[in-house]
Amino acid sequence: GSGSGSVSGSGSGSGSASGSASGVAPAAVTRRATNFVESSKILTPVAAKRTWRTLLFAPVSIDSGVQRVWPAFMVVIAIVACAVVTFQAAFGYEMVGLWAVAYLLDLVFLVDIQLQMRFGYLSRQGHKVNDIRRIRTRYMDGDFAWDLLAILPLDLIALAFVGGSGGNGEALQVLSLVRTNRMVKWLKVVRFFGGGSRKLLAHTARMRSIKLLIYIVVTTHVVACLWWLISACGADGLCREHGWAGKQSIIGQLRTTGAEDTWHNYVLSLYWAVATMTSTGYGDVHAATTGERVYALCVMIMGLTLYGYVLGTIAATLANADSARVVFQEKLTAIQQFMNDQHLDPSLQQRVIRNYNYLWQRSEGEGISDMFKEMPIPTQVVLFQSIQKDLVSKVPLFLETDVGFLRMLTLKIKPSLFMPGEYLLHYGDIGREMYFVQHGYLDVLTEDDGLVMAQLGPGSFVGETSLLFSTPRTASIRAATNADVFVLNKDDLDHILKNFPQIQRQFEEIAKNFAHAQNVRQVIKDIGEDARDQQQRLDEQLETSRGGTVQRKLSRMSRLAGKVAKKVSRVEPGAGPGSVTGSGSEGGASTGSTAGGSSYRGTVVDRDALRVAYAQKGGRSSKALKVRGGELQRFFYRFVMPYTFMPTAPSVRAWQGAIALGALASALTIPLQAAFFSETWGLVALNWTLDLFFALDMYGSFHIAFFNQGNIIVTHPLATALHYLRTNFPVDLVAGLPTDLLALAFAPGNRWKALGLLRLNRLVRIYKALQLHAYLEEKSSKKENVRSVSFLILIVVMTHWVAAVWFLTACAFDCQAYSWLTENGPQLSPTAPPVEQYINAIYWATTTMTSVGYGDIVSYTNGERVFALLVAVFGVIMYGYIIGSIAAGLANADAQRARFQEKLDAVKAYMRDQHLDKKIRRRVVKYLEYLWTRNRGINAKGLFRDLPITFQAEVALSVNQHIIEKVPLFQDTDVGFMRLLSLAINPILFLKGEYVVHKGDIGNEMYFIHRGKVDVVSPDGAQVYATMGSGAFFGEIALIFACPRTASIRAATNADVFVLNKDDLDHILKNFPQIQRQFEEIAKNFAHAQNVRQVIKDIGEDARDQQQRLDEQLETSRGGTVQRKLSRMSRLAGKVAKKVSRVEPGAGPGSVTGSGSEGGASTGSTAGGSSYRGTVVDRDALRVAYAQKGGRSSKALKVRGGELQRFFYRFVMPYTFMPTAPSVRAWQGAIALGALASALTIPLQAAFFSETWGLVALNWTLDLFFALDMYGSFHIAFFNQGNIIVTHPLATALHYLRTNFPVDLVAGLPTDLLALAFAPGNRWKALGLLRLNRLVRIYKALQLHAYLEEKSSKKENVRSVSFLILIVVMTHWVAAVWFLTACAFDCQAYSWLTENGPQLSPTAPPVEQYINAIYWATTTMTSVGYGDIVSYTNGERVFALLVAVFGVIMYGYIIGSIAAGLANADAQRARFQEKLDAVKAYMRDQHLDKKIRRRVVKYLEYLWTRNRGINAKGLFRDLPITFQAEVALSVNQHIIE
Repeated sequence: GSGSGSVSGSGSGSGSASGSASGVAPAAVTRRATNFVESSKILTPVAAKRTWRTLLFAPVSIDSGVQRVWPAFMVVIAIVACAVVTFQAAFGYEMVGLWAVAYLLDLVFLVDIQLQMRFGYLSRQGHKVNDIRRIRTRYMDGDFAWDLLAILPLDLIALAFVGGSGGNGEALQVLSLVRTNRMVKWLKVVRFFGGGSRKLLAHTARMRSIKLLIYIVVTTHVVACLWWLISACGADGLCREHGWAGKQSIIGQLRTTGAEDTWHNYVLSLYWAVATMTSTGYGDVHAATTGERVYALCVMIMGLTLYGYVLGTIAATLANADSARVVFQEKLTAIQQFMNDQHLDPSLQQRVIRNYNYLWQRSEGEGISDMFKEMPIPTQVVLFQSIQKDLVSKVPLFLETDVGFLRMLTLKIKPSLFMPGEYLLHYGDIGREMYFVQHGYLDVLTEDDGLVMAQLGPGSFVGETSLLFSTPRTASIRAATNADVFVLNKDDLDHILKNFPQIQRQFEEIAKNFAHAQNVRQVIKDIGEDARDQQQRLDEQLETSRGGTVQRKLSRMSRLAGKVAKKVSRVEPGAGPGSVTGSGSEGGASTGSTAGGSSYRGTVVDRDALRVAYAQKGGRSSKALKVRGGELQRFFYRFVMPYTFMPTAPSVRAWQGAIALGALASALTIPLQAAFFSETWGLVALNWTLDLFFALDMYGSFHIAFFNQGNIIVTHPLATALHYLRTNFPVDLVAGLPTDLLALAFAPGNRWKALGLLRLNRLVRIYKALQLHAYLEEKSSKKENVRSVSFLILIVVMTHWVAAVWFLTACAFDCQAYSWLTENGPQLSPTAPPVEQYINAIYWATTTMTSVGYGDIVSYTNGERVFALLVAVFGVIMYGYIIGSIAAGLANADAQRARFQEKLDAVKAYMRDQHLDKKIRRRVVKYLEYLWTRNRGINAKGLFRDLPITFQAEVALSVNQHIIEKVPLFQDTDVGFMRLLSLAINPILFLKGEYVVHKGDIGNEMYFIHRGKVDVVSPDGAQVYATMGSGAFFGEIALIFACPRTASIRAATNADVFVLNKDDLDHILKNFPQIQRQFEEIAKNFAHAQNVRQVIKDIGEDARDQQQRLDEQLETSRGGTVQRKLSRMSRLAGKVAKKVSRVEPGAGPGSVTGSGSEGGASTGSTAGGSSYRGTVVDRDALRVAYAQKGGRSSKALKVRGGELQRFFYRFVMPYTFMPTAPSVRAWQGAIALGALASALTIPLQAAFFSETWGLVALNWTLDLFFALDMYGSFHIAFFNQGNIIVTHPLATALHYLRTNFPVDLVAGLPTDLLALAFAPGNRWKALGLLRLNRLVRIYKALQLHAYLEEKSSKKENVRSVSFLILIVVMTHWVAAVWFLTACAFDCQAYSWLTENGPQLSPTAPPVEQYINAIYWATTTMTSVGYGDIVSYTNGERVFALLVAVFGVIMYGYIIGSIAAGLANADAQRARFQEKLDAVKAYMRDQHLDKKIRRRVVKYLEYLWTRNRGINAKGLFRDLPITFQAEVALSVNQHIIE
């Protein structure tokens, strides 16, 4: 009763009203009473008038149900009105019922106008407007004119003019034509879907699908009606003789009397409209007059535009829907490449991939924290509080803390996902995180991870001690099930505590009491050791005696151990408020307490009970618990097995894959049996076998465990059975019904046919075949290949189904006397063999669905026409979906490259704008291109950041452990320290010749060489002191002391290097005070080492003075005395060099030499005496590993061992060629052109010009050309997996043998010699056919694209040339094979070459035959299909349908690639334009002055002109830091100086 306006009391009696403001509640009661009285009486005239005025003129709020529903209702009415008006004008102007419907729609339009004047709206600022005047003004200024135009009664006006003229039919036709102004209402449909697509909450794919379907249906309907109108058929039913309708009437395809004939004529017009708009164009209904041809060409263009828009929309929708998956897949691919590159353990790789797959399943790879970062902070707080519920507030550590503190804590807690078996904590690691369990269960393990001590469930928490004190973990914790966990980091907590000093003081008090707690814990530990000693004595007694005494002692020992366990988690009284037990939540005990006395308990789950919740062994759960209550439950308890199967078990996945294949087989065999092979016993038996197969699967599905909403696996047999009943069981039941038994009721002659048709219910199992895609994706790493297979399966199944239904339209039981099967010429017959009938049907289905439509098989009945037009539309949409998917895949796959290319272009533009030296510009571009080659431009540093921190540390340690352990500085350190150190080490790539460090620069990093080699060089780079290879390290001095570099180091080859930064090391050392003290001791000794180094430096200066005097003497004398002095000087310099890298005895343990690892000497030492050596490689030996001069290596070393090696050592030249040498690249370009020429000349010789000597000689010349290339390929150097160039002749020869040699060998086999075995008349033809093995060289022609891209800066031009080459070669090959189907050796008497009219002849000249074949190939592959050249034999039809499908896919791929390239090329501009539009909208919304708005827009446009809107600050961040500094100095040096 405290709320404003609330009424107290128990009913309608004298209850009193109370409110926060006086008079409010009584007024509310009075109003309600008045309404009740008024509703109980008959309305007075005044009241009735007021009520009607309210109903007709009161504003309707935007939140009302009427306004939410009315727009969608009016869209439906507008669509119906457009359909009715056009049909009425063309066909139904004499239908009385249609006129009644038309005027009823007019009434709805009037109501719509009245409501639009009352509908409230949202202003630009988001305010609700309900003022009736503003509403009317807005409507009158907007859509009122269009709505008025659509409702004008022009038919009533026209009635005055046509009422007395002509017959009733002609007058009605004129009136119906005048009413077409109602088509203006189509604007409502356009605006509705346009506005709906802008609403983010609208389901984009669903809205677009509905919109496209409506556009296709209505547009096709209108085109069909107009096609009938221009036929000039009058109301008397007579059509103009020379028009299309008149010709159809002559041949009996058009009827003009009766309502049934109206439907027939409408179907015929609709059939033409669909065939024309989809580019199918059978030709059986076609234009006959000039006016009809003009209309037809307009319809063709409109159809192409409409279906092009449909395809583009599908592609855009799929691209946007798939973009997140593609980005995630790109990252996953980079992760796989990185792990393979680092040779990580396969089991670890599988775990990483499994975790990322799970992350995608749960949140599509998007972090939960990142999803809501754009929301206001208070909204985020409410949201995360709702997600986390009371997880944080129930923790004793945070009890009774400030509400604001809890809110900030809520924002800092990050969600994390753990899969079963993954560790959250490792025993002994330094902890900095606290964990809160939201869903799932965690196991608390013993020190050796061998025993589960306890279990933590939802609502539990762990790690609060480590969060406060960064203490070692007292237990390992592992996920028992899939677990959703929230993580609080110590750094985040410290950041929050700065804003809450009172709470910070409380936590500091806890820290003071922690030392006392540690002492108490040590006492308890001693008690525990005494208990273990007693346990050991009992064990010894147990060895000699098994009596009851020992058992009693053991029992007492167990009780004592329990008491000790309780003492372990208890703190002495007097601890500060809020202090937490030392190991209560981490040590595995289920009990802990705060010093204040309030206890807390983690969720402990019994292991036996847990076995019911998820499977432990072999994919099966424990036996089902007894079920009580419910007949259904008792039935299932008796029916199902007491075991369930894990859905992820390999055997279950294999079974599901087999079921998917069985469903796919059933989708093919059931239509075959129903339509073509109804009496084939083998097929019937196969289908019955599949039925048994699926029956077993149904029973097994009752026992498949499943994941519930909390992502916990449920394995109880009753639960799995009920889950299957609620999901797939109804569908499987429908598919499994034995409907074929009803065939027994049919006559014996139709029984087999009925059996096949009654089995069509099995086709609903197709949903199981859809699981094949997921199964194949799971087994394959090539997702694009899986998608291609899925598209192929879709095409085969859909075309197969259409073919079966098409045949059944003519022959369901008995074949009809008048159908497509009887009227399309003698090549079709109802009595033909089933195989031939199937080929004819699938030929028609393919040509119709691919829009080829030759017209040699056309429909004749209304049913056939309706089915044909549906198939034509379905084919366009299906292939549009496939082409759209290809385009979307290409666009998304190319998006990463496009973004990298945009950045590269911006870098180039910036360097040109800054007038940087060309050498630096080339180096920058070369490095960025190398970065793309190695990792597709993805920074490896953040690859694994989506994994839990413990898992990240495990992966990092696996990558870096062998490197860290080699550094004396980090040897014998704690494994927890090594884990954190591994996380801080980041990979970086260096190109050959790039500097890693410069002498004199202040260093903050330490470097570890993973692959490749680096040179220690003089400051000017002219002299190489030493070379370090894989496993070496340098920079540890700078890492600790941030001192100047003592030498320059340059990459000798392409090098993979790991970097450790000083800031990261200092952050880690805060958690390891003992190791930090060791490093501080090193720092103390470093000052002494510096003093010693200064003394040595002075000695070096004296040596340089002496060297200078010697140089002066050398200018005046070249005698032997000077030479001897110079020799002595060199020896002195050697002694000085040794002194430079030596520290005086007495330095503290662990101190590092001044320049041992950076100064170029191969030896250094720690003060403790342990030495280490970098990898030193002799320069002469290095020449064997890579080429130094002119693209060739030194002479090959002698090879020993192995006959094959000795043979190759004698066979190959002692030199190899660099793959990047200009001469080699030019040769490879010439080879690619030769392969392209061969791809054209070989089919020409085989099919058309087999006896042309010039062509034969050209092909033999190309064979010699490729033979030379094979020998040269043995000597081409290559890059190994470590990206190091390998040039040893034996290695290059073996590499070629393992890669391209088998293909080249097949292509080079002299199979044409077998032509000598043929008869002289066929020898030349056989020679051409036997040379077709040369076509496998086409893979060399594919290298032409890469060669052209290398030579051209216009990538889009290169892509266009590549597509043109693809079209030419593929069309050329298809033409050759098409000709060979008729004339392999001798031309067949019955083929396309002999039956398609006199213009084709087997004896025509080869050039004419080639033109005819290429003409057919082009018209078929482009879906034009004129129908003047068609197939006649089964073989020709099979090849024709394959070519039709291949053509659609190939041109779809080309169109998709072009669309993807244009979309990605324009992506940067589109993003900048979006930003510019948002800026403009914001400034308008804020009513900024126009001058300011123009200035802002002008500046942003200038920014685009200068650098395409890219911020120059981060352009070079992908370069190594040394390289970045060099570029920055080149840009800014003239400013700084």
